[in-house]
Amino acid sequence: MRQRAARRFLRAINHLDYDGLNAMKIPGFMLLLAGWGITLAAIVLLPKPVPRCVFMLAGVAVELLGLGLLIRSQYLARQVGL
Repeated sequence: MRQRAARRFLRAINHLDYDGLNAMKIPGFMLLLAGWGITLAAIVLLPKPVPRCVFMLAGVAVELLGLGLLIRSQYLARQVGL
């Protein structure tokens, strides 16, 4: 089932080639940097612990989204054979 879905997805993005997969990596790295920046800004700028914790968790969530995008693009690149 998963392989069939992966094949359908790869057929749908077949026109992207390597540049398209590379284009997925750039936003992934940007999300990693943004999450890191949100986390550091929360530590430095917010004096109270509750808002600081909330913004730190938001920053970590953004980092995890970026990491997921990077892993997904690498996985697709290996399936395509690049």
